[in-house]
Amino acid sequence: LFTGYYEASLRGSFVKNDKYKYPVYAKPKDANFDPNLTRQDIENGALASQKLEIIYVDDAVDLFFMHIQGSGRLILPNGNEIRLAFAGKNQHPFNAISNTMFEKELITKEEYNSKGVRNWLKNNPYKASEIMNLNNSFTFFKIFT
Repeated sequence: LFTGYYEASLRGSFVKNDKYKYPVYAKPKDANFDPNLTRQDIENGALASQKLEIIYVDDAVDLFFMHIQGSGRLILPNGNEIRLAFAGKNQHPFNAISNTMFEKELITKEEYNSKGVRNWLKNNPYKASEIMNLNNSFTFFKIFT
């Protein structure tokens, strides 16, 4: 029996700039966190004032897939790597966006997989956020040591 584990690999920086602009958030302290916040709420800045940004990445779609996976590896500009692990999530259940994408005929039956969804999102950057926000679930991370 052979099993495998996919670990997302992203490019990231501890410094926000024009290239690295998508934040990866640590889990808020329970007293400061409304678990009813959706992905869209958070992406639109609902947590921006809490200084929860661990690191910034250069690709929103890759970050979305890391949220689904729950962990990932980040390659820093100097070539060093850090690993991020699951730290918690909001209270919203996971919603597979592929179902809606297929129903809306955005992807075909042959594209009804993570590769097809990823390709569509990357090829349609002006619609990608809208589609990714169909999944209200949001994952928080911590640096894995």
